[in-house]
Amino acid sequence: MQRYDEVYGIAVILVARDGQTLAASRPGPAVATTDRVRVALAGRRSEPYPLLLPWDDGPMLLAEPVAGGRRGAGRRGDHLADRNAAQ
Repeated sequence: MQRYDEVYGIAVILVARDGQTLAASRPGPAVATTDRVRVALAGRRSEPYPLLLPWDDGPMLLAEPVAGGRRGAGRRGDHLADRNAAQ
């Protein structure tokens, strides 16, 4: 993550299912409470940003669900799918 940050100048933060920051490429703001992170933790992709122009210099947060093993690491409700499959 640090190398990605060094090469591209983009901070990377890994957030656990409970919203805790697990790792970060640099110190930064807490992101777990943002809508984009909540959507990713629910296993969905967030809406795209509106049109971005080259001179826009505001911060942008991209959050994507990450799959880990058989179940999505950031998905909720997996226990319901497992219970239904067993029936």
